[in-house]
Amino acid sequence: MNYKIYLLSIATVVFFTTCNKDYPNPDTNDCQDVIWAEGVYNDASNITDEAAASGRLPLYCDVQTPQDLSACASIKYRFGGVSDTIIVDFGPSDCLCSDTRYRRGQIIATIPSTPGNYFDSTITNGIVITFNGYYVNDNLVQGTKTISCLGRNSSTFNYNFSSTVAGKITNRNGQTMTWNTTENKELQNGMFYTDWYDAVYNIASSGAATGTGSNGSTYASTITTPLVLSGNCSYITKGIMSVTPAGSTARIVNFGNGACDKYIDVTIDSNHYNINQQ
Repeated sequence: MNYKIYLLSIATVVFFTTCNKDYPNPDTNDCQDVIWAEGVYNDASNITDEAAASGRLPLYCDVQTPQDLSACASIKYRFGGVSDTIIVDFGPSDCLCSDTRYRRGQIIATIPSTPGNYFDSTITNGIVITFNGYYVNDNLVQGTKTISCLGRNSSTFNYNFSSTVAGKITNRNGQTMTWNTTENKELQNGMFYTDWYDAVYNIASSGAATGTGSNGSTYASTITTPLVLSGNCSYITKGIMSVTPAGSTARIVNFGNGACDKYIDVTIDSNHYNINQQ
């Protein structure tokens, strides 16, 4: 089947915290929520990336042909009119993917038919990702993610992208968190965009992210040192984030020095807590 090739996001890495959050310390609740949201929405755009460019989900289903995505996932393309649509459908029941996470429901990406090139900086608000009954490990994911190309960095000549999320996640216990953020993502190594495992990206805040945590508190968060994501690791490998619950001091979230591991150090008033990316 012939189909257009698009790149729908610039994050090719999936990173998660616990889905049903049993926190090691209640002071890290909002930190876990923010990291979880960062992972879920980058995961969604990563999935549509792969589906659009290759007709496969190589980081998720470990398949060899477009006809063999997995026992429970399918990709649908709808072309024509003012926009094109790609639907990744995991079905109504839990679908176990090769990243060991269960998914069900649909991720839907809509792209303008003209010019239809993700690296075209004339496309503003060009790619919109939405969800239809989409769950990850029994967490209901809702909202929108909008991606636009900002062109090349004048000093590094790397591609830059703006990613805006208005998100809402409800866990299996009925607790809901919201996440509203705009981030800048810069492709570091200039690789061809279907080489998923070789991609390296830096993610920086474009202002503070805000929302309500699953415990009902409001928070603000900012990436103070760019997060580093690479296709050859399932975790954020580097970067620092500040998460501040309303009425509390900032929590400093340190993702490490570049090693591919799941460990995060959270500092709260000089006290250190260890949490994991899952």
